[in-house]
Amino acid sequence: ITLKTGSVLKQKKYKLKLCEKSISAFSPERMLERGFSMTLYEGKIIRSVIDLPLGARLETRLNDGTIESLTERIIKKDEC
Repeated sequence: ITLKTGSVLKQKKYKLKLCEKSISAFSPERMLERGFSMTLYEGKIIRSVIDLPLGARLETRLNDGTIESLTERIIKKDEC
């Protein structure tokens, strides 16, 4: 019983490590390290242009810092 329990525990620990690696690969910090950015309006991630008014103050986070900007014009996808 002890050997089997140790083997099962070892397998569970291995699976847990794999899960930890998968989760950390998709963390916001890792995404920024890979060259992506994250843009926020009033502290919330922007998901659509319709969420923004003209003149909105935006915060864009990159791996090495943050850019602050103001919205001057909004161009919807179908208007490009």
